[in-house]
Amino acid sequence: MTTLLGPRSLDLRNRKSGKLTAIRPLGSRDKHTLWFCRCVCGGSKEVPSHHITQRRVRSCGCANGILRRAEHTPAPIRGARWIPLGHGRFALVDTQDYKRVAPFRWCASKGRTTFYARSSVRGCQIRLHTFITGQKSIDHWDGNGLNNRRKNLRQATAFQNRANSAKHRDNTSGFKGVRQMRARWAARIHVHGRAIHLGTYDTASAAAHAYDRAAARYFGQYARLNPRVQDGR
Repeated sequence: MTTLLGPRSLDLRNRKSGKLTAIRPLGSRDKHTLWFCRCVCGGSKEVPSHHITQRRVRSCGCANGILRRAEHTPAPIRGARWIPLGHGRFALVDTQDYKRVAPFRWCASKGRTTFYARSSVRGCQIRLHTFITGQKSIDHWDGNGLNNRRKNLRQATAFQNRANSAKHRDNTSGFKGVRQMRARWAARIHVHGRAIHLGTYDTASAAAHAYDRAAARYFGQYARLNPRVQDGR
């Protein structure tokens, strides 16, 4: 990287792409300006300019339920504190809970679609959201198991928790509830252990729309919709 912002480079300061906001240019890479972007969750990400203008990047990683690793403690957030988990990961808690949480050593625990923070408290393994709320059956509104601010936690059944989970890591369509079937795209939703076929479509986005409509009907406020479909993409 040799220059920060060339004469032909677009000034993308404050340009938004999903949860990311471009803050400052870092230099050039592969003929594109690299931008430092801040995420609404408090994390950050270095993003090439064309990924911002084309909205190809949606978050620092938290939108997939995984808080990105950071070399240093993320930027402070008013009313909240970061809890180091080791290996460059951090959990977020309210300031009011920090004094209770801080004395214990917390680490990242990998779930099916996200990471959680866990520790050994009085000889028992416990997840951070359970430690804070005293309840085991807890759902994270934003799908990020490391965001343990009280406004992000709500009681939920196992069924509701699964409804709000992110797409699986082996998903190749880019959309939750969508898989490729030969030259078309199939939409499917699971309700109480039963798979419901929602039809096949010419495009993945059309199949994603079908999944979102069904998810809203079956899961209500616990439905995890496809963000790119919500944005009209």
